[in-house]
Amino acid sequence: MQWSPDWSKAALNKSKNVAEMTHAEIADALKGYKAGTYGGPMKGLMKGQVAKYSDADLDAFSLTVGK
Repeated sequence: MQWSPDWSKAALNKSKNVAEMTHAEIADALKGYKAGTYGGPMKGLMKGQVAKYSDADLDAFSLTVGK
């Protein structure tokens, strides 16, 4: 699968469609990945991607994608 610049495709055909998620849902998911409380089999991979960011950083990013 190729990366989708508009976030409309599920990663590895397993993730939610980010383009369909609200900003709040995205922020909650990112913070959950960071805490290790959100996600399925790939959550360990995502935890590593967001671990260095503050919750404020994740909130700010969530406003740039989704609806």
